[in-house]
Amino acid sequence: MPRNGETQELSQDRRARRPEPYQQAQSTRSGRGTATFGQTPRSGHLGNSGGSRSESSNPSRGSDPEQGSILGSTPRRVTEAEMVETTEQTPHGGSRSQSFRGGNDHQQGTSLGPQLRMVVEAERVEAADQSGNTVVKLVQKGVGDGEDTEWFSLDHRDGIWAVTADEYAALELVRSVKRTTGNRAVCLEVYSYNLDRFNAVQKNEIQSRVSKNNGRDANGFPAGLVVPKKTEGKSDCPCCPEGKHRLINCIVRCPEGVLSGCAICNSRSHLPDKCNAFKNMTLRDKVEWLVVKRARKPALRTEKPWYLWLHEWCNSSSYDDDLIKGFPWSVPFTKDTSRKKGGKYIRATQEKYDSTHDGLNLPVDPATENFRMVWKTYWKPLNLAWPSVLGQNEEDEEMVDSSDEEILVG
Repeated sequence: MPRNGETQELSQDRRARRPEPYQQAQSTRSGRGTATFGQTPRSGHLGNSGGSRSESSNPSRGSDPEQGSILGSTPRRVTEAEMVETTEQTPHGGSRSQSFRGGNDHQQGTSLGPQLRMVVEAERVEAADQSGNTVVKLVQKGVGDGEDTEWFSLDHRDGIWAVTADEYAALELVRSVKRTTGNRAVCLEVYSYNLDRFNAVQKNEIQSRVSKNNGRDANGFPAGLVVPKKTEGKSDCPCCPEGKHRLINCIVRCPEGVLSGCAICNSRSHLPDKCNAFKNMTLRDKVEWLVVKRARKPALRTEKPWYLWLHEWCNSSSYDDDLIKGFPWSVPFTKDTSRKKGGKYIRATQEKYDSTHDGLNLPVDPATENFRMVWKTYWKPLNLAWPSVLGQNEEDEEMVDSSDEEILVG
């Protein structure tokens, strides 16, 4: 029987080994796992990439990067498999411990959880249609960008953007923010990652917003809401005193062959290139404002012409062949049409369009009547290649047929 002194020493030793609140404890269960996000390896992935060293994950106050926070500027490499213990309710009202391992220590267990790839730059794209459906998509930018899952990015509010299919990975992200900021509560916004629904709403969107994880727009200013794409109707065109249409539908005030002003803001104070709403739009939205909404009408004056925006979009992954139904007029055609019958023809055309809103009744410019003519009028003189998404160029086919005939004659 131990003496009193030995009993006291054993008691103190047991208390020293007792885990404190929030302390990570190893569990015998190693079923499902996820990488530990409290430490970020320098390779840019969350979780361990080899090595072995154990550290405590007691919640810290502040954002000391040396403590291995996911938000730290100099994250420390994980060198030992760590265990993160959570409590899960059982069907019988009790609880059980569940451990999730991050790392490659196969002697202690197998890492089954995903390793989230760190992305430096990301965008949040929001859209809404006329029916009130709203959708959101997070898009990673940079090398290897795409629409895959299992990645995260830090934002300007000491928070995290992430796309993951693993709920335990999401839990670790929450814990990491709490450890880094020292706050006991976090704000959550969780939604499903449904690309089909997003694309369906975006096709018919009337409102959109693009924001970056640094909280800034393309010019380095705080990003804000994009001006809504208002339904055109009887309103206040800044170019016409009649007030029967908006600037986006004006065709009469184009003495130089283009329409000056920002159709998005319905203002003549600036051009679309200088509009923050335009700058924050997706490439598809820009093409819709400059090409689709100005089909069979004078082009909007821009520093970068509409046909260059169109060519860029045709060579992008977001190209949609159902969007384009026509093209803006060329400068010569606009000038000729504006002078026709001393200006009476264009004014009568505007009045008819204001009453019917039928763009199919507007004149078609032979120089921009289809993609082939746009290529011949604008792209070919600039040595811009024919976009492959448009199929075979008819002129190329004619050249092939002509060369075949020469071979046969020879």
